[in-house]
Amino acid sequence: MENSPEELIDLRINPPKYPGKYRCLQVYQCRVCGWMTNGFNMDWAGLPSQDCPYLRKDWLYELERKVVHAKLPHPKSYAEELQKEIEAERSIHSKEITSDIVGNPDFSQKKNGLIAHQFLGSGEFIGKF
Repeated sequence: MENSPEELIDLRINPPKYPGKYRCLQVYQCRVCGWMTNGFNMDWAGLPSQDCPYLRKDWLYELERKVVHAKLPHPKSYAEELQKEIEAERSIHSKEITSDIVGNPDFSQKKNGLIAHQFLGSGEFIGKF
């Protein structure tokens, strides 16, 4: 089951009850590479998921390792240097990233999370709808 691009579902009010591909009013952003989408897959258990299309790229895996490593406690100078590396790597690959936005979603409701990656584990997402 798939809804039309004109019909964006507001997941806070009316989440879909059946498995399938849907488009929603909310926009989700990959916390690693910045890819954005308002599409998601609803599974049989009623959990939404979406895989980043760059999942199989080596650069994404390396970037994700750095992002996870940066969350650990480090001396201030090392943390700043690591953050600079992350931003530089993101800017290198930003030309390659094409977001998947259809319709007219509400960007003020943009969330990080929902996107699954190999390093953090498939299906992991942060927060609730």
